[in-house]
Amino acid sequence: MTALRSLRAPLLLSAVVAAVLLGLELAARGLLVLMPSIGDPWAGGIGARSQGELVRQMEGDLEVVSERQRLYQHDRRLFWRLAPYVDMTVENGTFELRDAPPLRWTIRTNRDGFRGAAMPGDREGTRVVALGDSCTFGFRVEEEDSYAARLARACGAPSSPLHVLNAGVPGYTSHQGKVLLAELLDAYHPDVVTIAFGANDREKDVLSDAERAAFFDRPLGRVFSAVGDLGLYRLLAGLLPQPAPAPAASALQLRVDAAAYRQNVEEMIVLAQRASARVVLVDLVFFGPVYRDTLRALATRWNVPLVDGRALLDDAFERISRGEAYRGEAERWREFCENHVASVRPVYFDADFYRRRYATEQQQRQFMMLMADPIHPNAIGHHVIADALMPLVCPPPSGG
Repeated sequence: MTALRSLRAPLLLSAVVAAVLLGLELAARGLLVLMPSIGDPWAGGIGARSQGELVRQMEGDLEVVSERQRLYQHDRRLFWRLAPYVDMTVENGTFELRDAPPLRWTIRTNRDGFRGAAMPGDREGTRVVALGDSCTFGFRVEEEDSYAARLARACGAPSSPLHVLNAGVPGYTSHQGKVLLAELLDAYHPDVVTIAFGANDREKDVLSDAERAAFFDRPLGRVFSAVGDLGLYRLLAGLLPQPAPAPAASALQLRVDAAAYRQNVEEMIVLAQRASARVVLVDLVFFGPVYRDTLRALATRWNVPLVDGRALLDDAFERISRGEAYRGEAERWREFCENHVASVRPVYFDADFYRRRYATEQQQRQFMMLMADPIHPNAIGHHVIADALMPLVCPPPSGG
């Protein structure tokens, strides 16, 4: 009895402390709902300098902070991932329009936090995982216009359905793709994996992705990762900001350097092939042939096909100009641009970049026809990419 009395006080104190902390956490989360800008997950705390600007670049059309909070979740191994069951409509801010309402596009995620339909549980038909960044995700295009969705429609048939998981996540590098692919192979057992990374690998940051992953694998990093998701922490970080001086450009480094990029892509190829999945490499870095030689060498070494996005769009524009391809889509978009687009707002790059990159009238016309911005293809561009992937991904006809 005496022993029980001696334990009662510390147990009661522990219960009171737990109840107070729980109450504070619930109150903090309630305040964050009412004042979302205070608890913007990308504005303070763990990952603020390392993730905030990178993520914001890919979500610049989300006008309000509450939308950002709905779209992204922290993840210790992947740094961030898309939240499940998102349903939002956002503005495409790349065009200044006249006599027309703003262009808008919709983001919906499935139960697993990916855009589009979830992968079914049964193994019927061919299963494809389209792995990549915001180009695969379909930034600034509707879900049904992404190349992943177009592939599913074009290749699917009642006798041989094709299921395509759009595993593109805005801001991801080849490092994050390698980590995610291991999860997806175990979860979905795909027959085909398409791999498309590169633009974000060249972003500069305080730490490389590999260094950040190593930090979050250490005990201190695990604690920071767990604490960063608490409403109380986010509220205090928002109310009591302690801004650190921005690092000098010389102190920044590539998120993934050239050697690490090659190693990451090669590891993804090996992971997929060991899981008995066919691999297709896709180069969707449109502002220069940054990884062309690396991807060609890997395609040759591992005997896998490579789809060159830049060459595809160059060829498609020539065919569109001659009236030989995508006539209906091209004519409707050309008419909209002529009637309603007053100017193109520079995004991701300044006006000087646009002037240098699209110096000739032909370059400007190709940009308007096939690109949503210098990084992302538009709906017609996605159609071109899907058409190139079809013979590499679609199951052969019955008996063929």
